[in-house]
Order: sequence, then structure tokens, then C-alpha cells
Amino acid sequence: MTVPTAEDVRSMRTSQGSAAGSGVFISRTKIPSFTLIFFFTAFSAFFARSALGADFGKNQLYTKTFDWQSCETEHCKIYFYPSLRGKVENIAGEIESAEKEISDFIGVRLKKKANFLFFETHPDFQSNRLYPVGWGTGGFSEPMKNRFVMPFYTSPREMRHIIAHEYTHINSFDIFYGGFWRSLSLVRTMVYPIPLWMQEGLAEFCSDIWDPEDAAALRDIYINDLSLAADDMISFSHLEGYRVYLAYKQSQKMMIFIAEKYGEKKVPELIRQFPNVWEQNIALKKVLDINAKDLDLKFASYLDDLYADVCASRNSPDVIAEPISPEFSFYRSRAPLLTEHGEFFISDGYGYDEPMMRKNGKIRRFLKKNYFDRIAPALEYSDGELIFYAWKNAKAYIVYYGVEGRKKGKMRRINAPFADVRQIKASPVGGLLLAADLNCHSDIFLWDDGNITNLTDDADYEDSFAFDAPRQRIIYSCERDKQLDLRELKIASGEKNWLTSTEYDERRPVLSKEGLFFISAKGGFSDIYLSETVPIATIVTVPIKTIENLTAIKTGIDDFAVSDSGEIAFVCQWKGSRQVYLLNRSTGPFKDYLSSREENFLKRGIDIKTAGRLSKDRGDDADYSVAGITEDAPVFAVPESERAAKPFNFQPYKTQWSLDLIYPLAMFVFSEGDADFYLLNYFQASDMMSRHETSLFLQWLSSTKDMNYDFSYLYKKWKTNVGFFASGYRDTRWTTLEDDSELLIKDNKKNSAGLLFRRPLDRENRLELQIGRTDRERLGFGDYTSSANVSFYEDYENYYMLSLVRDKSVYRFMDVVNGSRSNISFLQSRGSFEGGEVLFSTSSAKGDINYDSLYFEHQLFLPLRFPGDILALRLMGRFSWGPTPEVFDLSRWDRVRGLRTFPERNRLAVFSAEYRFYIFPNIDYNLWWLLPPMFFQNLKGVLFYDGGECFSRTDDLTRDNLEHSVGFGFRMNTLLFQTYPLMISWDRARMLNRDGYETYFKLGINW
Repeated sequence: MTVPTAEDVRSMRTSQGSAAGSGVFISRTKIPSFTLIFFFTAFSAFFARSALGADFGKNQLYTKTFDWQSCETEHCKIYFYPSLRGKVENIAGEIESAEKEISDFIGVRLKKKANFLFFETHPDFQSNRLYPVGWGTGGFSEPMKNRFVMPFYTSPREMRHIIAHEYTHINSFDIFYGGFWRSLSLVRTMVYPIPLWMQEGLAEFCSDIWDPEDAAALRDIYINDLSLAADDMISFSHLEGYRVYLAYKQSQKMMIFIAEKYGEKKVPELIRQFPNVWEQNIALKKVLDINAKDLDLKFASYLDDLYADVCASRNSPDVIAEPISPEFSFYRSRAPLLTEHGEFFISDGYGYDEPMMRKNGKIRRFLKKNYFDRIAPALEYSDGELIFYAWKNAKAYIVYYGVEGRKKGKMRRINAPFADVRQIKASPVGGLLLAADLNCHSDIFLWDDGNITNLTDDADYEDSFAFDAPRQRIIYSCERDKQLDLRELKIASGEKNWLTSTEYDERRPVLSKEGLFFISAKGGFSDIYLSETVPIATIVTVPIKTIENLTAIKTGIDDFAVSDSGEIAFVCQWKGSRQVYLLNRSTGPFKDYLSSREENFLKRGIDIKTAGRLSKDRGDDADYSVAGITEDAPVFAVPESERAAKPFNFQPYKTQWSLDLIYPLAMFVFSEGDADFYLLNYFQASDMMSRHETSLFLQWLSSTKDMNYDFSYLYKKWKTNVGFFASGYRDTRWTTLEDDSELLIKDNKKNSAGLLFRRPLDRENRLELQIGRTDRERLGFGDYTSSANVSFYEDYENYYMLSLVRDKSVYRFMDVVNGSRSNISFLQSRGSFEGGEVLFSTSSAKGDINYDSLYFEHQLFLPLRFPGDILALRLMGRFSWGPTPEVFDLSRWDRVRGLRTFPERNRLAVFSAEYRFYIFPNIDYNLWWLLPPMFFQNLKGVLFYDGGECFSRTDDLTRDNLEHSVGFGFRMNTLLFQTYPLMISWDRARMLNRDGYETYFKLGINW
């Protein structure tokens, strides 16, 4: 028998994990029903939100602690805070109206009231404690508590759309997940997901008017062969950037197609199949007597009938214009601005919003780093500076960026209070004119050195405007009766008059020497029109000959700008993206172009049984009237018949816990003739606002007493999250003796508990502090034939770890393409240990555990040829000191690949470089017959170099002792069930100073 040395103790302690490690350890013993356990554990891990570990990732900022209140309508409970109290009545009316329409259409009424969480602005919405959301999220709903969450929209049309969209999901959840055990239904849909094209298609079908923007997306899909198969739209997680929006619109149109061809009642009937069927082909066969492939063929034929002749009669943007923005697939450029100094626009093609300039055919990027979280789609140029409105870390700014002269390259940021900005113009009298949202109202404002003057000051929604300086008036696009018309404001008198009255939207007015330019949806296509006579309110009708269509585009135009010299730049939907084009006005539109043939145009899908508004007539034959309407025209208000009951019982919010997920799995399992009782349980609970969240995972086997448990609690009301965690395991091994009795030959135990404090400094930087205690026990037989040969080891450690995490990386779809990220942590641990032999106390060893450790890692990503070729660099260090320091292993797949074994030491330094390049950037292949089904997204190649050293003293860190290797590998980005990302990695490495090769295969994320 030998007494364990201090080095042995350090080795034992390190092999069992450091004090800071506190994850779940799977017992290495009889494993019952492996497949079932795997799925339940995976699902539990998916739902659990661990409070542990300083991992990379952007932060969700909690900028406010809301003073929540609530009130109830007949079918919904509304949660809001005081600044929104004046909006509750109208919103309640919209919710009740949506409930009646959607419940009647789908044929299902909720068994319990839905819960509606209502935020004043989008930055407030991003501070919700339920789920992280970005600027592209208009609202979301979740099935665990039947909650739908959204910010306030000043556009009544958009407000109705989002409320009805999310309420459709809530209503559908009662179909999909209703019944006795909601949690089990949620698990089932992870393995057999309900097709997202059906879920989102139904929600858009019930909520969104099919307008020219939607039609432009579908015409682009049709013309440029971007249609997705129904089998490839089980989820949208595998779709890149703007293609997600296209998938939404295709899904909506597929539901419209089903309603038109098979009858409107077939749409809800198709959705109602999913509690009873597990696959979309079965549902399609039962309801429509077709499968998914038949649906794809019929839908393609439907689009051909709808769009072939119409699109052939119109212009391609490539023919009548020159693209001036970078061409990225499935990304957006917007807000064109033409000046004598160059052409400006905003693009998100590099993974984030940034203004750009094109001059003499060359593009100049102003912000080569991810500086702003979002830039509003509006640009202005004045006095050598580019002006735009942007958000950073939930704070809004008016930004002045120097483009020419002494101001070049300099940036000024001025705090501003607007919730959203749609247009910015420099005022001739000084300051800025803005079409913006402030305090839940949309108006046109004059901003002058922080002083704000409301020029329109009404309850209407103002979309965009043009300033007519000679006549001292503003012509602006204003919403009424669910569409946009042009309106006039006389600044001196404040008098307002309507200028247009059509069933289509007129927006984006621009005044120039030629007349009034604007975008109109006439004929179902958004085109640029020019009125040579600027309309005034006293004119009843402007003759048709004065209105000229300048584009007659195949898809649709979203925005445009006109220079002083008459040049026109426009934003067009084309080839899956929104690009900026410079119009060649000498070509002109076709003289004989067609209007839309979509009979459901300007209708929701839920209303398609009503006659369509458009015919197959040619667009240039239809009247285009511009009429004056009295100022007494009604503004938006919820009709009295749609209002909820007036008396609301307003109540302060009270915390009430409820269970979100319950998986109480208990069963008997048989292994080697023995019967065991097995528990695998997961519970998750929270309150309505998710300020409090807790979860418990428990696994237990009766015969061996093996157990894993993991408990966490997180309090998220404050900007600093506070959490408590406790976890542990017992791992045993038994052997059968000659007399058939069982003898315990190994018994390992570990228990950890502590507190976690997480403080985001901004969206990219955060501090984490973890304080805890870990206890370990180890008992084992060296020779189980003798009861005298029993060794033991036990210790405890009290520790704290302070971490600073910085993540400035830029993701483009599933890959990091730019930026950097760093993590530095300091760990201090104090405790004691005792180990030796059970029967001979004289051979035991006791001592103190005393060490400090420093961990750091820095990663840098340099785009060589965006977005495909990336040079990734990493520097990592692990240093520990003290009487019983930690020891580290250099021979791991994430350190020096190719190194088989190497002595462990208390200091480690590693440098890695990888050249990553696409081999197949768009595989887009669904291997549906696998279990689980796997969608192959792309394949990348990797050439790498690793170099590092493990050492005890600084003097040992020399070039001669360096271990380094080179190699190559592959990275396959896949998605399980088209939803859950999984990277498959294969590497082949060769040491430069040793013989032999090593091969590595890994599932999961690499650095």
C-alpha cells in the first residue's frame, strides 16, 4: 500500500473536475433504454437555461425594471406598464376582434384566457425576460403559458396585423399542445415538428392583407426560381437572412392557394389534423388527397398562371437600371440618397447595418466594425456630414458622420428620444425634420438642438414626407382606413387636406423641379410615379396624362430617392434580396404593361371569399384620380362594436408561479436479468414575466443508487441577474462474487452549490461572479478479493470565479465571419483533502487545497474574401499557482491536435490558426429518412496550425519545447429536424516534431 503524494492528490482532484465545474455527469453503469434516455435528456437540456459558465455570446440587455399592471377582457389578460395605460382600451378591442374572427375561422376557442404582454417601444420589447429577441422580431408567442408578446406599433394596420398573427398562434397552440399533458405534446413536436410553413402561413393568412410588398416577394420567388419545397419548410432555421421573410410570404401564399383551389374551410381543417397525425404528408392526404410533392407541383402551376404573362409585360431591374449596392444573396440594402458627393445607402450584407457610399463606381464602407445594433432606414446629407438615426445598447442617437472636408471620418452622437424614425430631412431653417414615433404617437417633428416641435400633432400614422419650401407646406403619406394616402400640411395655418383618394397605397413623396414623385401600388405593383403638376387640395382631379409610371417593374419598389439633376435611385425586390439600383430613365417602362391578376389582392386570406378588387385589365387603362377630401375625414379608432367592455379592473402585478414543463418519467427496466426502478425527471417553473425561473433535473437508478441532479434558480428582474445552483452525482460500480452476492468496488460522489451574479455592461461585454462550494468523495477497492485493500479520498473546496466576457463577433447565418471575442477569468479556491486506506489510518494523508488560477482566451476572425474565406486566430492560456495548483492537458482536440499524450503541468499556452473556406456553400439537402432527420446546409474546408506548450516554470517556455502540428479538416453545418444546429467536424493532424497522425471526429461547436 502506498500513501498518496501531493501530486497524486492534485491528479485525483483534477481528474474529477475543478471546483468551478458543476455540470451534470452521466453515471457509468447499467444504462436502461438508451434511446429514450437520450431524447429526454436532450429535450431537458434544450429547455433548461443554465445559470452557470462564462460562455461567449451577446448579452440580452435589461434596460428597465417595469412596473407591471394587468387587466382582463373576456378572452385575454393584458399586462402593461403605466405609460401604456391610455392605449389599453383600443388594444383590448383589437384583441377581442381578433379572437372572434380567428376562433370562428379555425373552429377552436381557448379553454383558458391568453396572456398578452405589451411593451411601449422595441428596445423595451428587447428587455423582456422571456426570450431574447432582436430588431427583426415583430412579436412572438409561446405555448407554455399561452403568452404573446409585442411592442406597440403606431401604424393601426401593422398593430392589427401583429395582434392577429400572434393570436392565431395562440389559438393553434390549443390544437397542437392542448390536452392532459402539454409538456409531452411539446416533446413530441420536437421529434415530429408541425411544419412551420403551415403555422406561419396560417398566421399570415388570418392576419395580413395581401399587398404589393407581399406580391413583390412572391413574384421574385417565381421569376428567380427561389420557391422552397414543402418538405424543406418544416422549419425556417436553415434559411439565410432575408430568405426567412420570403419563406413567410411563400407560406402565406400557399395557404391562399389551398383556400382558392380546395375551399377556405380546408385551411383550418389541415391544421386541426396535427394532434392526431405526426407528419405533413398524412395530413395533406387526409384533407386535400395530395402529398407534399403534389402540393409543390400544383403551387408552381398556380404561380405560373398568376404571374407569367403579367411579369413578362414588365421590366427587370437589371434591364432598366444599374445595381449600385453590394450584391449579397438574401440580404437587404435600403434608404438610398443621391448627392453631388456620391450615392449613399444602408446595407446589412456584412452581417450588420452600416451606411455605405458609392462614388465613381467604388463602394466605401464607413463602419467596418459592428458599431450600431440598428440603423433606421433613413439618410440625409448636410454640410459635409451624413445624418442617420441609430441604436446602440438600447439607446437611440442622431448620428452625424463626416464624409468630406475637415469633418471626414469624425462621428458625433446626440441622444434622442424617438422610438422609431422613418425619414430624416434637413430643414432649410435649421435642424432636422423627422417622420418618427414618440410616446406612442406617430408625427412629423422638427428637431433643433434637442428642442422638439410637433408639426402634425394628431392621432394618424405618418409614413414619409416631402418639404415644399416655396409654398411652406409638407406633403406626407398618412394612414387611413387601412391604407396610405398623400396629405398636405400648411405649416403657417396648420391646415391639413387630403391629396389622394385611391384604394392603393401612395407613399414616399419627393418634390423636385419636375414635379411630385411618389410610390403607388396601383395595379398591384409598387412603382415610381411622377405627377408633373404638384397637386393641391383645391384640385378635384388631376388628369391621367399628368401621372407617369417611370418603372413598371416586375416585382416591386420599396423606396427611392431623386437627385437635384433628376437621377433616380430605387430599392427593388430582386433575386432574393433588396438591392439599390440607379434608374436609366432613357429606357422607360413598357407602354403595354399588365396589372396584377391576384383576385385576393388587398384582402386577408380569411376574406378571400369576397370578390377581388383587381381585374385583368391593363394598368394604363385604369383611372388614377387625385382628389381633395375634407379635413373632417375620420382618423383611426376602433369601432364601438369592436371595443372591449369599458370598465377595466386594473390590478398591480403579483408574482404567481406555475409549471412550464413536467417530465416525470418513472419505469422499470431490465438489464442482465435484473429489474431496476428508474427515474428521469425534469421540471421547469416560472412566473408570468419570467422574472423568476427555476428548473430541476433528476436521474436515479434503484439497484445501484446512482443519481444525477441539477437544480437552478435565476432572478431576472434587475439588470444584474442573480442565480443559485446545486448539482451533483453519485457514480457506483458493482461486481458479482462467486456466491452471487454484489460487492461495491467504486463509489464516487460530488456535490456543488453556489451563487451566480451576471451583469451585462452592454450588449458585448459582461461580468460574471460565481461563488460556490464543491464536495467530493471517492471510495474504491484496489483488489476486491480482499476487504483490507480499500482506499478513500475526500475533499471540499470553497471558491469564487470572476469573469469578464467580451463578444464582438459578427455572425452571418451559421458562421462567425468577422470580429473578435475574449474571455478572462480568475479563480481562487481554498479547502482541504484527506485520502488513504480505510483500515490503516497511519497511511492516510491530509492537507490543504490552496490554489489560484487564471484562464484567458482570445479569438480573432478576419474576412479574407467575404463571406466565404475567413482566417481565424486563437490564443489560449491556463495558469495555476499555489501549494496544490491545477494541472492542464495539452493533448486535446481543442488544443494541439495530433499530440497523443503529454505530461500535465500547471501552466499552458496554445496558439491556433485556421483558414476556413467554403467547399459547398449551399448544399441545402434534407436527408429526411434519417432518425433524426438531418438537413445539410454547407461544407467548409479547414487548414490549420496548432502550437503550444505545457510547463511548470516560465524558464521551460522555450522554442525547443514547443509542440506544434498542421493538418486539414472539414466542417459540415447541419440542422436536426431543420431546427437544431449541429456541426460535424473531422480533422486530420500531423505533429511537426513527432511521427504519426491523429484523426478527430466531433459533434458540436468548434471555437
